[in-house]
Amino acid sequence: MNKLKKRHILPIKKLLLWSFILILLVGIVSRYLMVEIPDLLSVMMKVSLSDLCMASLLVLGNYALRIIRWRFYLSTVDQYPKFLKSALAFIAGLIGCLTPGKAGELIRCWVSSHYGIPWSASLATLGVERISDLLVVVLLALSGALASNKHQFTPWAIFLMICLVVIFVILRKKNLPAVISNIPFVGKKLTSNIPYLFWTVIHRSLGGRILWLTLILGTMGWLLEVACLYLITNSINSAISWAVCLSAFGFGILAGALSMIPGGLGSAEAVMTTIFVWSGVSLVDSVAIVIVFRFCTLWLGFSLGVLATLSHSFLVLSKSAMTRSDPPPLK
Repeated sequence: MNKLKKRHILPIKKLLLWSFILILLVGIVSRYLMVEIPDLLSVMMKVSLSDLCMASLLVLGNYALRIIRWRFYLSTVDQYPKFLKSALAFIAGLIGCLTPGKAGELIRCWVSSHYGIPWSASLATLGVERISDLLVVVLLALSGALASNKHQFTPWAIFLMICLVVIFVILRKKNLPAVISNIPFVGKKLTSNIPYLFWTVIHRSLGGRILWLTLILGTMGWLLEVACLYLITNSINSAISWAVCLSAFGFGILAGALSMIPGGLGSAEAVMTTIFVWSGVSLVDSVAIVIVFRFCTLWLGFSLGVLATLSHSFLVLSKSAMTRSDPPPLK
């Protein structure tokens, strides 16, 4: 029993310890901001409790759509888990939001393995998810940049459009592993270290029905988070347009992902605040909007991930304890 506890609890303890350190640092920075910007707290209080609940529901809707999308990806490798089990595994993976490069999302693979989904399958779909999210977020950032008609965004829009087209064309290649292996310096290492199932999921999910279903679900999910940001901005400053929110969200998420900082902390907030300020919003309002938004997305997701992971660990330990306590069958 002691070995079982160590096996299932120690990885979680490390994740929670790492997360606690980050939460402590965020608390220190938040306290500093409150002191340096005296009006910040009063501006944040403009967001009513009902608006916070509605914003949280929009984020939960995003999670629901992403769970459905993940199940479609799993179907490409002949995995059909029950919805509640796949939902628990997905939500448990949210605990990895506060790890570098979201590496902690591997907890989803660990939970899935207890429900009969091989590590290789869940790991492959997790990798394809990241690529899909990257394409969708770039598309949203481009849409917001062009719709807001701000000259500051034009170079970024052109650059991201080129990147989007190049990535999509490459991913559509039937001999994708061979194409990737020709990339100088890192190509051969990538193809030799990435599981074969990863290429299988990409090939099967970038054609026909699965492509459009996953693209639509991913876009709808992230748009719900943009709606969350728009709801919060209108509670604080009703002059901010949907296009500006789309730009701030898209570029903020991209900055957080590219920085490889846990949760994109600091980089995502800085980019989002900068875009709001460029759009004519005061610094106090911009900082307040970003803080409340990140509370409704990053910190809500992390909290749900902790609860789901601990619940799964408790269920696994309870089941194992019951199995060990069962009397041996009579001969």
